[in-house]
Amino acid sequence: MKNLILSIALMVLMNLVSAQNKSEIVILTKDHPISKHITEKEIHQYQVSLKKGEQLRIAVEQPDVDLVFRLFNSKGKKQRESDDAPPANERINYQAKDDETLLFEIEPFQNGGSGNYKIFIDNLLTAEEAKLYQLKMVKFEVLENYAGVYKTSTGEEFIISPYGENTEEIMLWLVNLSTNETKLLFPLADTLFYYGESSGKEYPMDTKVSFRKNKKTNVEEMVFTKGDKVTSALKTESFKLEQVSFENNGVKLSGQIILPNSKPPYPSIVMVAGSGNGTRYFGPHPIFYAKMGIAVLSFDKRGCYKSKGDWKTASFDDLAMDVVSAVNHLKTRKDIDLKQIGVSGISQGGWISTIAANKSDDISFMLTLCGSGVSVWENVVYENTGNFKYAKLNEEDMKAATELSHKIDSMASKGESYEKIQQELSVAKGKPYYYMIYPGFLLKTNYSWEWF
Repeated sequence: MKNLILSIALMVLMNLVSAQNKSEIVILTKDHPISKHITEKEIHQYQVSLKKGEQLRIAVEQPDVDLVFRLFNSKGKKQRESDDAPPANERINYQAKDDETLLFEIEPFQNGGSGNYKIFIDNLLTAEEAKLYQLKMVKFEVLENYAGVYKTSTGEEFIISPYGENTEEIMLWLVNLSTNETKLLFPLADTLFYYGESSGKEYPMDTKVSFRKNKKTNVEEMVFTKGDKVTSALKTESFKLEQVSFENNGVKLSGQIILPNSKPPYPSIVMVAGSGNGTRYFGPHPIFYAKMGIAVLSFDKRGCYKSKGDWKTASFDDLAMDVVSAVNHLKTRKDIDLKQIGVSGISQGGWISTIAANKSDDISFMLTLCGSGVSVWENVVYENTGNFKYAKLNEEDMKAATELSHKIDSMASKGESYEKIQQELSVAKGKPYYYMIYPGFLLKTNYSWEWF
């Protein structure tokens, strides 16, 4: 009996301690963003009421402290939670199955640091509106069939091409070559898509885009419908697509080659993915190059889609040799101009492309899109300095944060252990910059720690 009483008393005490850390519940309403300051070990709570069928998207933006997000339904069951490595911004979607009152919690990651953030309802759809936005997963083969160049009777020209870093989110990308506008197309059916008023935004719906097929199932027309206005664009160019595979030191890599409609041999480009996941679907770039008479080889990054291996355990040299292997594959083809083989790297792919170009004399030119022009070390220092300034650290904290960041980077470059680095970081615990110093927020099991 004593043990039971003690257990109950302990549970009550724990609940009281937990409750002391939680703020009063704030009601979230549409069109009323809230800016807040959160401190260490504090939990902020927000409440949203939904009617059956309503669809909600909560946004958390501009945090200068790493945050964890959790969403609970009316029964207290957790519906969403952010990952180990906190994102800079977060969007959480939810559709109510019944009339519900949701609880949304925010707290500093691992109870560390303090800072500001902004929270608001990014979008709220009625049940009827939500029915209009029921997205469908469309097979890659269908999306590939739509790729090409389209032209209206007034001369407006468009590129359509698949894009996506993960196989779960491959989408069509539309580029208006006349205005340079870009739009992501959200799928409602295999032949029906739409885009929002802003690029990459689903809501509100701006224009529907449908594709009509001829008897041989080849796409021949793209139709834009906005209110009563209907515009047709005929497909003027499509390009031959070939599946390819090649190896680098026993790792099989898969991809595709898009061939132009001009006469071979073709100049060619190997597309190089940025950090994280990467598939062969690079959006409008391959079609744009093919339109210019350039063959394009794009491949799935290690461990993505149809490629073997694991990019999380690969070095920059490994990834660069994957690119060289792609170049070597092009050299085996009779329709490729061996004197005009280049590489095009996006973001981190800029570094990878540079390393590949140094490893192969067969790479005759290089393009980088949003790539860094300095070393990884210099880039990390630049990023850290920018983060410290954005957080508005005072002069003393800025100096201390910069020195500690340099010291941690130096330790990592010498192969010091996770435990020693965390021990060094611990001197800054409680400081406003603690969770801003990489890899402060990383768990040892996170692949980014190995990369670091």
